[in-house]
Amino acid sequence: MTSLPPKTSKHQELMKSVDDFLKDKDNSSLPSLENGRMEFQLYKAALVMDTFLSRLEEVIEETKVKATEGGMPVTCSKGCDACCSQPISSSFFEAVLIKSYLEVNPPVKEQFLARYDAWRSRIGDTKEYDQILQSAIRALVDGSKDVSDYVRNAVDHFNQSEKINCPFLEEHSCSIYPVRPVTCRQLLSIDDPVKCQIGEQARLLRAGDIDELTYRKLPILLMHLGRSFGFQGIVNSVLPITTYELMKHGEKYVDQVIRDCAVQMKNY
Repeated sequence: MTSLPPKTSKHQELMKSVDDFLKDKDNSSLPSLENGRMEFQLYKAALVMDTFLSRLEEVIEETKVKATEGGMPVTCSKGCDACCSQPISSSFFEAVLIKSYLEVNPPVKEQFLARYDAWRSRIGDTKEYDQILQSAIRALVDGSKDVSDYVRNAVDHFNQSEKINCPFLEEHSCSIYPVRPVTCRQLLSIDDPVKCQIGEQARLLRAGDIDELTYRKLPILLMHLGRSFGFQGIVNSVLPITTYELMKHGEKYVDQVIRDCAVQMKNY
């Protein structure tokens, strides 16, 4: 599924190392991204996230097959976009991957940019949402899997007075589907699809193997990447905003994120 093909043997070694880490039940060592031009560092980080999401997708597909065999088929399908009006959060490095994906898919990039300003004006201030989301991330890093209250509070503080579709939504389908973030991948309904459409809470499929990657491996991976860039923790925010700022400001935006992260940790 890799959307950003490695161009050198070093890239392939990087991706293999990450894949070995994800397959191993014990924490194996992760490679250093080394120093270099910021553009190249971000590209390598995108490869790391692409490797993680590819592995997660394999686990999800295996889990869906087992669920169906157990009488709990996942009802999500192409064209079902009820989840796509929720606030979509991601790690900073998932946004890096999506930005890279947009650069090699110009039509998708143009569609996103054409929708962005209208979407941004409708969602309003996201500062409080970001703060609550960061609290959820800290809880995960501290070993807690129960962050539902944090997430629920974050959604409540997000402007949901009307349906606001994700700017990556195109004709009821995700335009960045191959690189969509973990937040989106984990929403696997095993309930009547009508419940999603009318806003009723649907039963979601959760499984140990999926949790193993997202709650045990992903925080370690994100902290490893963060240290390579000077982050003092895991940075999560509203995905389209981070993606847009990366495209518009590049290295200056990365520097700003590093400074903001340092201030947050100081006040925590």
